Amino acid sequence: MVGVVGLGGCRQWQPAPGASPGEDLYRKNCVTCHGVNGGGADGPSLIAREHSPDEVAAKVKSGGSGMRSFDGELSAEEIRQVSEYAASLSRPPK
Repeated sequence: MVGVVGLGGCRQWQPAPGASPGEDLYRKNCVTCHGVNGGGADGPSLIAREHSPDEVAAKVKSGGSGMRSFDGELSAEEIRQVSEYAASLSRPPK
């Protein structure tokens, strides 16, 4: 027997007012595992050490260590945007 779950009551993801494209992509694709502020949830913390946008982009594109690849799901520009935002979470505020 197969059960069907209705999703009518679930809210769809909505962009945060005033958020950058990278932040919107992060909230849509990364929050479940890395948390709203990058502190980690089901996945590792992004703020435990500083990450460069290039390091993050490589991981987003190829996946690994339990993280799935977003290559083909996100465009190169979207990978750049979300990687810059995610990397910014590990930098101290100016």
